[in-house]
Amino acid sequence: MKLVSAVVAAEILGLVAAYSYFKKIESDIDYRKKLYMQESKVLEAFYKSYEYSGNTQLRQKDLHYFAKDH
Repeated sequence: MKLVSAVVAAEILGLVAAYSYFKKIESDIDYRKKLYMQESKVLEAFYKSYEYSGNTQLRQKDLHYFAKDH
């Protein structure tokens, strides 16, 4: 029973960490720019999840922002 509890706790912790990281990417355009400059696969997955949910303009807005000198 302890093993099952540990596995469930680890999965919950993993979900909380993934959600927190997603929210950081979602709320911080400068962090997205940093990921973009690093050619991050995480950022690509983030954009694809947004596009899958129907928000197809976020990537274009970000690319426009990234093209400016900030």
